Amino acid sequence: MGNIVKYRHGSEDSLDIDVVYVFEKMPTFQECQEFCSNKQENRNIMVIENGIVADCFKGRIDELNNGLYGTYDLHEQECELLITRRVERDVVMKVIRAVRCILSHCSRTSYRKVVKKALKSSSWKERVQALQSIDINSIDDYGKSGSKEDIFKVFAFQIGQAWGLLEGMELYTKSEISIQFPLLKQYLYRESDVSPYHLSRYLSIFLEKLSEFKTIEVDGFAEFLDFKKKVDLKKEAYVS
Repeated sequence: MGNIVKYRHGSEDSLDIDVVYVFEKMPTFQECQEFCSNKQENRNIMVIENGIVADCFKGRIDELNNGLYGTYDLHEQECELLITRRVERDVVMKVIRAVRCILSHCSRTSYRKVVKKALKSSSWKERVQALQSIDINSIDDYGKSGSKEDIFKVFAFQIGQAWGLLEGMELYTKSEISIQFPLLKQYLYRESDVSPYHLSRYLSIFLEKLSEFKTIEVDGFAEFLDFKKKVDLKKEAYVS
C-alpha cells in the first residue's frame, strides 16, 4: 500500500472514530471487509481520481466526497486532503438509503414481518407506507440492532441529512443537523431516558414529504418521475 493516506471525518465531537483510507485501487470485497473490521476505528476505503472520490467500500461516493471535503478541517490530520472539490449530491439515492436504514433497524422488533416484506418489495410507496405504519413510541427493544440511544441517533442523523438534502442543505455533523432541526439534538447526542415523541414527529413529517414523490413501478423497478430516474430498490442501483 506504500505510504498510508488516511483521513478522519464526520462530527468534530463524535464518540466514534470515523477514518477513511485511500487505496490506489479497490481491494476485493473480502479484503475490504477484513480491513474495515478493525474495532478501534470505523474504517472505510476509497479511491481518488482527478480530485474526487471515484469509488468507496461503504456508503455513496458523492456523500463521502462532500462529507470529507466539508469536515476535513474539523479534525487533526496527518495527510493533505487529495479531494479538491465537491460533487453534485444524489438526492434520490440518499432518501432511498435513509428509508432502508431506518426500516432495517426495526427488523428485530414486533414490526419484523412488515419490515421484511417492505425491504423485499420493488415498490417505493410500499416502503414508505411500511415505515409510516411503524410507531417508534411503542418499541421498547430493538434487539441486537443496538440500544435505544444508539438507534435514535441513527434515525435522527438519517432524517436530518436526507431532509436537509431535500431542501438543498448538505449536513454532515451532529451540530449542523442540530442547528437546522433543534429537536433532534437530544437524539443525536444520545441523551438517556428521552421520549421518542419528537423523533417520531420528525419521522412522520419526513415521510409525508417522501410520499409526495411521484413514482410508478415498471418491470419490478421504481421510477421516480420527478427526478427522471429508475431504480432497483433491492440493489440500490440505477437502471438505464
